[in-house]
Amino acid sequence: MAKPFEPDSNFKIIWEFFLSIFIFYQLVYLPLQMTFDLPDSDFMIAIDLIQTVYFIADIFVNFHTAYTADGILILDHKRIAIHYLKTWFIIDFISSVPFDLLLAKENHTLNQSLRALVLLRALRLIRILRVFRARRILATVKEMLGFSYGLSGLFRLLKLSFVILLFSHWSACLWYYVSLNSYENNRPSWIEKFDFVQATWDERYVASLYWAIASMLTVGYGDLTAASKQEQLYNIFAILIGCGIFGYIMNQIGDIIQQINSEVSYRE
Repeated sequence: MAKPFEPDSNFKIIWEFFLSIFIFYQLVYLPLQMTFDLPDSDFMIAIDLIQTVYFIADIFVNFHTAYTADGILILDHKRIAIHYLKTWFIIDFISSVPFDLLLAKENHTLNQSLRALVLLRALRLIRILRVFRARRILATVKEMLGFSYGLSGLFRLLKLSFVILLFSHWSACLWYYVSLNSYENNRPSWIEKFDFVQATWDERYVASLYWAIASMLTVGYGDLTAASKQEQLYNIFAILIGCGIFGYIMNQIGDIIQQINSEVSYRE
């Protein structure tokens, strides 16, 4: 039997680099597609198929990748398989199976209804479970590159910036989805109140993102406000969560800057 891949081998670095790109793509594109009803172009279908194949192949790669236990590199295939089954296998398996494609093939008539289409797209969100792997991948990359104290702080700063942007993106998508649900059920909605019903999807997204960032930063200009009880409730939820995340990140950024300044002072 072939020797297992070592976690810090060139193959694994390149493999997990592309895996992280696919994961970040899912985190950004899937909620956008689901809430703003973006069409499935041939290009996006091809990308989705490539990701599905890559995620499934990743399971087999992980069954053949050594791991470290108590500072010892484990190369035994049986122990590797048992370790993987006990750790990441379930998440990887659930997030790799294309449930939306399988369901669509089994029931073509369901696929004709809007509700079924939303359900099929919602099933794709299961793939976002791989975000837990992304955190481990970033930690591995950071360790392998051997960042200095200052570069390590910069790396953390970039991660925190990405978290802010990602939360704003998700909050914007949910804000629009709540409003769309209100509009489709003949309730007041901000998309109708501020004349976004006939707007293009990118205009609606920019408006939603503007609201999300203004709410998270507690600026709240008041020029894009909730028009229904459902929107008000989501507004409260988003502001509370956003303020907590923003406050935590600002505190972390302060620590990072202090660490970088300490290293500069030490070198001088």
